[in-house]
Amino acid sequence: MRSLLILLVIVLTGTIFSYNNHVVNTNIGLRVYAKAASGFEQTYVDVRPFDICHVGPYKNVVIAMMAAGDHGLITGGNYIKMAMDATQIIGSSNDAAFRSIEAACGLSKTAGNVAQRLRENPTINHAVNTTRQKLGEFAEKFRGRR
Repeated sequence: MRSLLILLVIVLTGTIFSYNNHVVNTNIGLRVYAKAASGFEQTYVDVRPFDICHVGPYKNVVIAMMAAGDHGLITGGNYIKMAMDATQIIGSSNDAAFRSIEAACGLSKTAGNVAQRLRENPTINHAVNTTRQKLGEFAEKFRGRR
C-alpha cells in the first residue's frame, strides 16, 4: 500500500510539473521553462534542429526561452530576439514578430526556388550572367568618373 501511495505521488507530481513547464532539449542539455498558459501542449520540445524558420509552431516555447535570455540556443535566436524587442518597442504583440519572421522565411524560400530554377535554365542563366557582367562594367566606369 505504501509503494502505491509513493507511486501515486510521483505520477501526480510529474503531471503537475508537465502541466506547468516546458522541458526543452538544447545543444547544451535539458532546460526547463515556465509555461505562459498551463496545459499539456509542448511539454517536451527538442530545439536542436531548429533554425529561425522552424519556430512558428513552437512560439510559446520560444517566447519562454527569449524571456529567460536563452536566445542563443536556437540558430537565428538573436534575430528572433531583435524582432520581439522591436515589436514591443512599437507596442505590438509577439505575434507580429513571428508573422514577420514567417514572411521573411517564405521570401527566402521563394528566392531560393527562383535561384534554383535560374541555375537549371541555361538561357536565363546566360542572360543573368550577361546582365551581371554589364552591371559590373558600368559600376567600374562609374567609379572611374568620381
